[in-house]
Amino acid sequence: MVVTNRQLIDWSLLLAAGKRIEIPPHYRPERRKRLTEILDAAREKDQAEWPEKPRGLRRRRDSEFDARVSALISVRDAKAAALDIDGSLIAPRSIIELIADGEAAPEDVLLKWQRECLAMA
Repeated sequence: MVVTNRQLIDWSLLLAAGKRIEIPPHYRPERRKRLTEILDAAREKDQAEWPEKPRGLRRRRDSEFDARVSALISVRDAKAAALDIDGSLIAPRSIIELIADGEAAPEDVLLKWQRECLAMA
């Protein structure tokens, strides 16, 4: 059974509002049954037991952090332009921020070719 992210979000919103979802008829009967059983069991749980979306980590921004991020992004974007690719393929901003903040070492979150592109190898 394959469900798109959009479908999962739509279903979760409907279920959280106490409504029923329409399971597509082309799903295999045993999978439809298992999904229905799981949803019924979830409905019986107290709402306090429902999972919650974890809050993202907020970094304290300062001028030094912003300067480090900007410098890394400049190097990344220059290399990406030379390679004619999107910069996020080399390193997404979230990873650059982790490195700039000292939360992660480049060798722990980047492959060798990515570090080379960012002049970190």
